[in-house]
Amino acid sequence: MHKMFISAAWFNWLVGVALLVSVDGVFSVFHIRPVPDQLLFVHFFSVLVIAFGFAYYWISRDIAVNRPLIHIGAVGKLMLVGIGVVDVMLGIVSWQILFLLSVDLVYAVLFILALRAERIE
Repeated sequence: MHKMFISAAWFNWLVGVALLVSVDGVFSVFHIRPVPDQLLFVHFFSVLVIAFGFAYYWISRDIAVNRPLIHIGAVGKLMLVGIGVVDVMLGIVSWQILFLLSVDLVYAVLFILALRAERIE
């Protein structure tokens, strides 16, 4: 499980930094439209993504002690996926964003399975 939380941390750090550096680049690579024009809110989101990455890193250091952070991570990722799906259905953003969100969905499921594992009960 240690490696899973490390990989979740790296995923968040990479996405967060990429969005901070070039939201146009990230959206272009995944063919997501429209590109957000309110960079302040993208930057706020990016900082939160990076902060969650630190939480996943801390979890990897001591899973039992940081169990509450696993709950927050799973719920946060499920909420992100949910709002993404709603925004796609409303036509606010193109369906290609679901590629990135699918990674969050996988991690959310893995986090829930980790919570259920006997090793950290």
